[in-house]
Amino acid sequence: MAAPRRRDSGQGAGGGLLPVSAFIATDDVMQVFNPGDHGNTFGGNPLAAAVAMAALDVLFDERLIDRSAEVGAWLLAELDNLRGPIVSDVRGIGLFVGIEINPERATARDVVDRLLARGILSKDTHGTVVRIAPPLNIARDDLEWATREIRAVIADIGREKKRAA
Repeated sequence: MAAPRRRDSGQGAGGGLLPVSAFIATDDVMQVFNPGDHGNTFGGNPLAAAVAMAALDVLFDERLIDRSAEVGAWLLAELDNLRGPIVSDVRGIGLFVGIEINPERATARDVVDRLLARGILSKDTHGTVVRIAPPLNIARDDLEWATREIRAVIADIGREKKRAA
């Protein structure tokens, strides 16, 4: 899994080219707002809106949402066998995955740093969760490689904890 560029949520909607923000809600929620109640930094930018529409077209035309669900289910199944003394939970939806680290055994920061040393960019969240969010078009071979590396990191931490005990 090649290290993707850092993207904030708005940048993803802009295809990684332009900052774009969106507010999406049910009709019930939208009825709470009156004109002027909600503003955004990037509102009213026709170029950014055109880029966002093109990014949405790519999501649908290349079936990236379906692919994320399919490949993400495979990824969750592959990572589920990590549960044990170091990993207390694995959860996610699509390719957005969280690996819950047992704080008595390790920190998510330690796991993230070790993954980075192996070429995998991830994010520690709240000190206990390793967040993995590969690109929706990631090659299956790259994802298989990444799961092997993740397993290796967890195994290394487990061996070190046994030696220290």
